[in-house]
Amino acid sequence: MVAHVVPKQSEPEFSSCNLPIINVKVGEINCRALIDSGATLNLISFNVLQRLKKLEYVEIPPINLKILSDVSVTTQLAIRTTIGIENSKFPAVLVLAESVLSPIFDIILGLEFLNYHKFILDCGNSTLSNDSIKVSWDFVRMHHRIGYATESNVLDINKVQNEQKFSDVDKDSKTQKGLVNSPPVKRNTQKRKKCKAKKNKTKSLKDLGSCDIVQHETNLTDNLPVRQKPYRVPYALKDEMRKQINTLLDAGIIQPSSSAYSAPVMLVKKADGSHRLVADLRKLNDKTIPDNFPLPNLTEMVDMLSGAKYFSSMDLTSGFHQLKMHPSSAHLTGISTEFGLFEYTRMTFGLRNASSSFQRLMSIVLAGLSELQVSVYIDDVIVASKSISEHLERLEIVFQRLTTANLKLKPSKCSFMQKQITYLGHTVKEGMVLPDSRNLDSIKKALPPKTRKKVRSFLGLAWFYRRFIPNFSKIALPLTNLTKEKIKICMDRGGATSV
Repeated sequence: MVAHVVPKQSEPEFSSCNLPIINVKVGEINCRALIDSGATLNLISFNVLQRLKKLEYVEIPPINLKILSDVSVTTQLAIRTTIGIENSKFPAVLVLAESVLSPIFDIILGLEFLNYHKFILDCGNSTLSNDSIKVSWDFVRMHHRIGYATESNVLDINKVQNEQKFSDVDKDSKTQKGLVNSPPVKRNTQKRKKCKAKKNKTKSLKDLGSCDIVQHETNLTDNLPVRQKPYRVPYALKDEMRKQINTLLDAGIIQPSSSAYSAPVMLVKKADGSHRLVADLRKLNDKTIPDNFPLPNLTEMVDMLSGAKYFSSMDLTSGFHQLKMHPSSAHLTGISTEFGLFEYTRMTFGLRNASSSFQRLMSIVLAGLSELQVSVYIDDVIVASKSISEHLERLEIVFQRLTTANLKLKPSKCSFMQKQITYLGHTVKEGMVLPDSRNLDSIKKALPPKTRKKVRSFLGLAWFYRRFIPNFSKIALPLTNLTKEKIKICMDRGGATSV
């Protein structure tokens, strides 16, 4: 009897790091797409989103995503676009979730896309097909190091897990230590997550970030140029003016111009005694069509922070200068000086709609993070949380977004892991929202208003804190009556009592 020996078959080589990747076009942008039938949604990285020229946003309910670093992120931002495969185009809705993606692919085409367009995955032949196309995919190996920040010039925020304050981040990551009455963050020794973020500090305007996700565009009611003569500069400040112009030129914030538009400039003294070059753009602003991009509701933003225990505040370095001017609008910002005519290549303070443009930019950069108690008002970013570990995870996400957008922070105006913060005229700490004591002092020390303009000014300051004053409307009624044009200003007993 002869034994029948079954030849031993070689087992197929398997690696969980091999991923099916195909080449596609998102709009007109060439991308690499991961085919993932285990993903319920289609996802797009922030890198691709910022390169798309035309964006059609889609309103979606909050979606909670589990990302590779095991952090849950809620997003509400999605776009409607087309996915080009071979010579065919397929409509798709892509959800922004940059943190889940990888350097080796830009988008994820999930079950929603595959089902809608009736794609068939043939894993044996490594093909993706439907009635229109058939395309082969390549297995691409994903390295284990994907997702880590570059090792050079980074701040390891794990080092500050037990610190209350480390505002001096510009001093080689040395921190001001303070005791936090909280147990240490529990660490997984087998799978320790390194939470790192680039230190986007600036030493000078030359190091300033440059972001073109949004470009500031000025639209006018007519095409008649606005041209003004330069303001006279005191002889003692001529050298300072020349220095300011050269600094802006070296940083690429302004450039020589031959524009038909020109506005005068002046030097404004700052609180620290230094000077800032400011363009008087009022005449240009008078004929600028307003941009009605909505700014956040201040009350809602402050209330969102009230349930948190730890707070971090971040301020961008010369934030407006980090946003590029649209090429078609740069010539409108011509400034006239005795040293020549120049124009801004970056958005400048004083332009109408500048705040709207910057808020639009930050809304895109930090899209979907409001559920993580990350709020932004123009160039002020606040991160809040109930625990230290939660706070570090949220900081990592914010740093990653800012780094991707090439936006840089001003270290001297950043503070981290605070238990109390002053924000938008309010002092916020655990479970409490209070008026900023400095503003209250201004109200208390205000003299009785003697003109209608001063009455309105005083009412505006007091009105800001009306939520803290019971029956505010009734108390302020005598002053409100004084703002009416036909009523003579007379600080009688009712008005004085109201004040």
